[in-house]
Amino acid sequence: RQDGATAALFDAALTVTVQAPQKARRDSLSLHCGTANRPHPHKAAKGGEDAVFADAATGVLGVADGVGSWARKGIDAGLYSKELLARTETAMRRDAVGPMSALTEAYEETSALGSATAVVARLRADSSNTAVLDICAVGDAQLRIYRKGALIAATVPKQYAFNTPMQLGAGSRDRPCDGESVSFGGLVAGDTIVAASDGLWDNLFDEEVATVVGAFQRNPSAAAEALATAAHNAAAETTRRSPFSVEAEAWGWRYVGGKMDDCGLAVAVVV
Repeated sequence: RQDGATAALFDAALTVTVQAPQKARRDSLSLHCGTANRPHPHKAAKGGEDAVFADAATGVLGVADGVGSWARKGIDAGLYSKELLARTETAMRRDAVGPMSALTEAYEETSALGSATAVVARLRADSSNTAVLDICAVGDAQLRIYRKGALIAATVPKQYAFNTPMQLGAGSRDRPCDGESVSFGGLVAGDTIVAASDGLWDNLFDEEVATVVGAFQRNPSAAAEALATAAHNAAAETTRRSPFSVEAEAWGWRYVGGKMDDCGLAVAVVV
């Protein structure tokens, strides 16, 4: 629940200036899409290490989060995440393949050094013309679906230990098939899809995400920017209870406050 400090985060987040959202018709299905990519303040000069895409015309979206520890070796993991996601988007647009196949093709072709977590999704219609979202998620990049202010579906983050997620790339044995491949059916008009790096999920609880999404139900571009702002505001709070601090406690660690990070995300509304 929001306390006074949390409410202040959203007062700041709900004032944004954005471009008109992207909207396109796909047979009887339609997505309204928006993205935001807010780098860690210390990584702003190079654009951060997250990559994001969303395309309403083909019903696809995705996020990749470059693993920051590569910086200790002088390697910009953002180059890996950006190449991985660009290749994934190309495969999904070119061949209308599913998320797992597209991410696997991109993984096998990406040459940049580094590693990344990722979540990729495609909206389609099943045989009865019901909206279905196919998802492939690796590590702690996650996707969640909200309906009327409540969480109705979510991917499950996979990690080996606290703050040690499954990841794709150099030095890792993980492959897209080791992640989570899941489909959520029965989507209806008004359902909101949020795919994001851990920069969002480490700092905002589901009810907080739902509050921002609900405030911009008709404008996912504004929702994405507002979520990125709220996440960074929360990350800067040194005394708040955060999803990251709650997870730390579950692993036997003590941590207080938010966790500043890149925050890449895509928001899509089914209409």
